[in-house]
Amino acid sequence: VMAAPLAGATAMVVGASGGIGGAIARTLAGAGAARLMLVGRDAVRLAQVALEVTRAGAVADAEAVELRAGVLPRLPDRLD
Repeated sequence: VMAAPLAGATAMVVGASGGIGGAIARTLAGAGAARLMLVGRDAVRLAQVALEVTRAGAVADAEAVELRAGVLPRLPDRLD
């Protein structure tokens, strides 16, 4: 049996509440990513993606924000 290509990895997905971002988050979780920081504008859709990612075995940390200058640089601190 081959190990998942992203086993144990941590990733951040910006736009995770949208169609493409949500698909990327689900794909990363399916490929074995252990932890995902999900960022998006729509809190309800973001929560759904976080639930799906969690069901796939990853830890999801979701943050609903309106991205603007100065916000994104602070978010990766939460990945520690």
